[in-house]
Amino acid sequence: MGSLSEDPDPFGPGTSSTARTTSKARTAPKACNRPAVHYRCFLICKHDFSSDSPIGRGTRGYLAYDMKTGQFVYLKDSWRVSTGNSEIEVYQRLHERGVENIATPICGGDIVDIDGTLHRTLAQKHNRKAEYIHCRLVVEEIGESILDYPTSHDLVAVMFGALVAHRQACEKAKVMHRDISAANTLMIPDPRSPIPGITKRGILIDWDLCKFYAQLEDGAKQSNRSGTWQFMSALLLLRPGLKQHTVADDLESFMHVLNWICLRYHKTIHDEDLQGHVSNIFDSPRKGYPENRNGGHTKLRGILKGEPSAQLFAPSPLNDLLCDLARLCQDQYNATDLTPYEGLIPYNAPAPASSYTFRGIKGIHKHERVPTAVKTVEIPPFSTHEQVVNLFKKALCGNAKDYPKREADKFEKFAKIDRSLYSVPSSSQQSSGSKRYLEELGDGGYEEQPVAKKLRPARTKQQPSHTLGAILENEATGCQPVAGGSQAAGHRDG
Repeated sequence: MGSLSEDPDPFGPGTSSTARTTSKARTAPKACNRPAVHYRCFLICKHDFSSDSPIGRGTRGYLAYDMKTGQFVYLKDSWRVSTGNSEIEVYQRLHERGVENIATPICGGDIVDIDGTLHRTLAQKHNRKAEYIHCRLVVEEIGESILDYPTSHDLVAVMFGALVAHRQACEKAKVMHRDISAANTLMIPDPRSPIPGITKRGILIDWDLCKFYAQLEDGAKQSNRSGTWQFMSALLLLRPGLKQHTVADDLESFMHVLNWICLRYHKTIHDEDLQGHVSNIFDSPRKGYPENRNGGHTKLRGILKGEPSAQLFAPSPLNDLLCDLARLCQDQYNATDLTPYEGLIPYNAPAPASSYTFRGIKGIHKHERVPTAVKTVEIPPFSTHEQVVNLFKKALCGNAKDYPKREADKFEKFAKIDRSLYSVPSSSQQSSGSKRYLEELGDGGYEEQPVAKKLRPARTKQQPSHTLGAILENEATGCQPVAGGSQAAGHRDG
């Protein structure tokens, strides 16, 4: 059983954690001046999500029974970076600004010992790793993984719900999520959906890596990236630290998530060599940069070509959405100066069959096709949410019977990949937390990431064993991550 206090200053004898309500925040008082505490108690059973790594954030998620209300809730236990914003504070801001499709926090905060001192890590006293603080968060909602979507029409609706949450967070609360992924998009029943046939609503969860716009403006480009490797934008992957994380990167991530899910559960023209196709686009990093692995080369080629990563076998509103997003992303990159990325690909590097010109970037063979003209885009379409939102609205208006049927999980048959390709050696200048990313294809295996996102190991119809790792910012720099980016699988953020 866990206890969280509802008191705005919840320190007291025997308390195992602090908590703050959604309307108040506080700092730890001295142990000798502790007021009375009103506890909020929860009964928990075995975790339904847990990080397997002995280092990092050590996130665990629990279905919990609220002793006060008699309702089932979700409890997230993790270690946050001490210099970042706590997730409960982010929720405060989002709710105060009226952001929809987010979880409803009940209580949460930093855990303290009986003497009132915070639970802190000690490793930072001996190396350059960041200091972590033990914390908990309890929310009302218990969501389902987006991977359990009943129909592809529902899939688009769930993605749209998460997109709306992201847009409102940016526009109303000035908060950027910075870790759009399949694991961070959950769904809940939507009995009041205005769209015929739609039964699910999407929510965006896990705001651990988010940053306020003011923080992004004050801080220069970080020397490392944050997010989930498979779904990060091509430019963030190509050269760490070259660009600041922007709205365009998150919007591109939404596109990659949708393509990745379609490749996994729908019939596409790539099925003959699906693992190779998925690995080349979403997984494989480049060798040769031991301190800062880069990738995104195949992603960039596809984007410049204007073709979706997942090309469905038959026409449908879903396929139209994938194609429309690809063309919109192509316009975004046509309005982007790519010369800073020149020379990233060696001259002797073999180009994939689907390769496309980098419009002047070195390393692409001369025999590749070059467009006769490049479309000029005055305003980058991913600079705001409007055009992406409109494409999803258009797709949702499509007839449900025209949407493709969901098929069995095609990734289950994938062979295991070489995990060494995804490891970046530790160094005194770079924390291990900033270098962990992986999509493991296959059963079992060692989970390298302390912040790996397991895709709902419990309460799902299908239980994928794959993990999606999050990349943290360099903890040795001034731009510390808000937290580690792991998912408490059952709670949903918007």
